[in-house]
Amino acid sequence: MKKKIFILEDPEELMIQFGSQVRNTIKEELADAQKRATKKSTTNTYMSRQEVCELLHISYSTLHRWVNLEILVCYKIGRRSLFKAKEVEATLVKLNVGEGLGYGY
Repeated sequence: MKKKIFILEDPEELMIQFGSQVRNTIKEELADAQKRATKKSTTNTYMSRQEVCELLHISYSTLHRWVNLEILVCYKIGRRSLFKAKEVEATLVKLNVGEGLGYGY
């Protein structure tokens, strides 16, 4: 963070300078945060089985069943099973709409 020293005799001028400096700093931080969020959302991030189970609060057997029912798409690299984070989130939205899991719920 940048440091600036203000040497002013008028307290009102000090408040104006301080206020503009705070506004500029906030704008810069918000712009940086927005860039990071945009960059993070555009990259293809993959999740392991453990991460998906923790996110959805399900067991490994439930995850296996959902892959077999094609509710979630699993990508394999050797013995590793990976899931695209965007697809997991899209499945959550789809399930909340009320399509169900095929069990009559």
